[in-house]
Amino acid sequence: MRTKVSTILLVLVIAFACRPNHPSNEYFADIKGQKIPIIRLDLVKDSATVIPLSTLFEDVEIIPLETRPECLIGYSTNFMTDHSILIGVRNRAAPIRLYEFDLKGKFISELGGVGKGPGEHQGYMMGPVIFYPEDGSVLASFAGTGDEDLLYDREGRFVKAIKPAWDMGGSIYRLDDDLFMSAGVISGTPKFKRDSFQIIFHRSDGEWVKSFPRKNYPDEKSTGYSWKGTSSMWRYSNAWRLLSTGNDTVYGVTDKTLSPVALINFGQKYFRYNETFNPQTEVGHYNVKILRETDRFLYFQKEYLYKLEAEEWRPGNWTSTSYYDYSLIISDKEKGIGYNIRFKDDFLGILQPEKHGLDCSFGEFGPPYRIVQAFQVLEWISEAKKDKNLPTAAKERILKLEQILNENSNPVMFLFKQRTDKEISRRLSQIID
Repeated sequence: MRTKVSTILLVLVIAFACRPNHPSNEYFADIKGQKIPIIRLDLVKDSATVIPLSTLFEDVEIIPLETRPECLIGYSTNFMTDHSILIGVRNRAAPIRLYEFDLKGKFISELGGVGKGPGEHQGYMMGPVIFYPEDGSVLASFAGTGDEDLLYDREGRFVKAIKPAWDMGGSIYRLDDDLFMSAGVISGTPKFKRDSFQIIFHRSDGEWVKSFPRKNYPDEKSTGYSWKGTSSMWRYSNAWRLLSTGNDTVYGVTDKTLSPVALINFGQKYFRYNETFNPQTEVGHYNVKILRETDRFLYFQKEYLYKLEAEEWRPGNWTSTSYYDYSLIISDKEKGIGYNIRFKDDFLGILQPEKHGLDCSFGEFGPPYRIVQAFQVLEWISEAKKDKNLPTAAKERILKLEQILNENSNPVMFLFKQRTDKEISRRLSQIID
């Protein structure tokens, strides 16, 4: 597939060579008689432009999460619904807990609980947590629960366990009451059952309904290094979409079928999936994950590889540690251009860039947000108070925050109010174009 797409792109690039800034939505590929757009990430700048938070957001709300003995939060992973924030908390060697807070910071309840009964778990790590707006249910993955994902209703009551379609499976996505799908590992040398499939449709007991095998593989005779890539799955217009990084294709997932809806031209610095190579030559390349799609924009998390430590411990078997810098790519589907960005805080003067991740989380539901440990917020406030140029309104807000926090407080949620797509496009154009 990649060879075919590359040929199509070459013809299109030649056709538009005199107009390099021409919108990408006028670049199309023909797949089985269907014309689909090509998203031109190859034209996006390699380095991120730092822009004010106010470019994308009207304001930020500061919400300390309620601190109570039954919901103390240490190391955590976070997920958004349309009415709450779900936080997977790992405290030392104890099983992970999944707490729910409303959007005012009030503790609601714990989903599931530690144990071996219905809806309980003994997981040590939080996997994906997926919210379903049609009925408010939540599908939570706890590593170590006996290879089951657990489904809860809107009130947090246990509904049923979902068995994976294969051993060591990844995320499970719900289509209806008894139809689910799991995306495979769609690149690298196959070692497990999941490594040979783009996607599987299955029942809650794990029974396969329909499968879509992979089409691209590395040279099976090679023992070189090869990336193990996963897919991005998200919803747009109430339908699931899949970015298959092994063949640069975005699929619409409907009625147990995969229909190509877009191709992505990642350029020469994208990860070399389904190839083998000397791992040191991959430094300077990047990978992406799709976070969100609106009528106007696609939001990508960009992961730039600046260091890779890889060792072949036996022929064809590698261990590796990767080091990334992160930024946000916003692709304007209407204009056909993309922006690689990071943020600076022009609202409060305290929000610092993430060291190992994005400045805020963009989910499908609810506003973008960021969760920060209380002790870290207090350190930021201490530094901000030294800034003589800090606006009075910002200083008043952070001083009020300082008065209600201490180092033992639960984290603080910064909830961002996003501007309209039209206004974001206008502001991005003013700053970057």
